[in-house]
Amino acid sequence: MRYDKLDKKQSLFLRQKELNGAAFNGLNTYRKAFLNINKIIGELDYKDQDKLEEQVLSYFESIFSRLKPSTYNTKRKYLSSFFSKMEESQTIRTNPIHSMHIKKRKETIQPRPAKTEDLKVMLSGIDLRSYVGFRDYTFIILIIDTGIRPSECVRLTNEHIDLKNLYINLTSDITKTSRPRGVPISIPVAECIQKLSIANEEYFNSNKLFLTELGDKATTTIFQRRLKYYSDSLGIKITPYQLRHYFGTQYLKNQGGNLIYLQKLMGHADIAMTKRYVQVDKEALTDNHRLATPLQNVVKRNTRVKSIFTNRKE
Repeated sequence: MRYDKLDKKQSLFLRQKELNGAAFNGLNTYRKAFLNINKIIGELDYKDQDKLEEQVLSYFESIFSRLKPSTYNTKRKYLSSFFSKMEESQTIRTNPIHSMHIKKRKETIQPRPAKTEDLKVMLSGIDLRSYVGFRDYTFIILIIDTGIRPSECVRLTNEHIDLKNLYINLTSDITKTSRPRGVPISIPVAECIQKLSIANEEYFNSNKLFLTELGDKATTTIFQRRLKYYSDSLGIKITPYQLRHYFGTQYLKNQGGNLIYLQKLMGHADIAMTKRYVQVDKEALTDNHRLATPLQNVVKRNTRVKSIFTNRKE
């Protein structure tokens, strides 16, 4: 990774993390955070603590209303990690984010899952006879089945996929959190993955799972455009991340859905993120209660209670 346009301390910080095995995703997020603060503030003054605090405060004031809370918090998190390292090495007196009490913003964004009927319409409207259509179909059902992030999906290669055991091993270099995890896959998804992999090897001699029609690596932007194309053509609206949200909400609604399991499957570092997928309606609550009530352990349904009321005198 290139670290031009960064100051010397930022560059050394990232080179050290890269040497120690930090994942590309994390390094790139640091790099973007550095480029952003450098563009807005200019050269950071590490020698003058008061000036550095003023610079950092001005930066967060400038982005507070422009960025959504999750993006704001990401920049705060990565810059705070950098400044803490500078504090540890005594380059600066203290982390300015801590000394200025710059807090995280509350994130209230809830999942926006696709609708089941819309998904059926989209999947039925895809031309499976074309390579691009079959690729798009596989991308969609893979995320519906596993909930993996679109950015993780496009980085998959044949080495990540264990068709024999119906499992995908997401290695730390392709996950957003830089933590490895595994996700099971259903047989229909495995069959599509196998067919797509064979086509990729035959036509493009590539072990990457998602490619363009020319054999280049597909990107999340490509799939955003493809799903928009299908949505516009079919009169619906589905985005790649709505597929992930659909998995999360439906997994918890279906019998056997478990919050802890869902956290592992979706790769959330904090279970608070997973809890956003708990969308309980009256019908789901009733069904779950019928299955889980502990009363069934001690009282069996019979006609005894009914007979009491049948024989009750007015």
